[in-house]
Amino acid sequence: MTPPTISGATRAMLAAVVLLSTGLAAASDRRSTCELLPESVVRSITGRTLHIDPNAPHAYKTGREVCTYSAAGARFTFSLTTLESERAARLEFARELTRTFGSSAAGQPLRGVGVEARFRAAGQPEDNTIIARYDTVVFVLTGSADQEALVALARSVVAQLERPDRKS
Repeated sequence: MTPPTISGATRAMLAAVVLLSTGLAAASDRRSTCELLPESVVRSITGRTLHIDPNAPHAYKTGREVCTYSAAGARFTFSLTTLESERAARLEFARELTRTFGSSAAGQPLRGVGVEARFRAAGQPEDNTIIARYDTVVFVLTGSADQEALVALARSVVAQLERPDRKS
């Protein structure tokens, strides 16, 4: 008995189903911002007992998801946007730099934090900020910590993004 042959249209339809199901599986496995930067990691790096805002994570129509950590005298905000391509992420990174730092202050370049990253120290220590890009993700960390602690937090996020199959 000869196996049935599959037409070109059927092959194309099967390929589309496989691609769609793979994309849906990846989307269903996507971790929230609070999972990518767990409270325990923030506590161990900053030395402060912080708690995730009970309303976190917040997802906005823009595709940005935000997680807020707070305690008496300390507050951190971690926002993340996942884009459809690396090119779109590069453009969003540039927009975020301008939106957060202003057009005249691009921030200090950081090495070893994603593909590209910038740091800006603010007049108030609670406003120190890192903006970083890794692949198709742009994230912003703002908080009451020095540059070293914020860089360690950002590197922790990048390490989680590098292991998409690993749950926090």
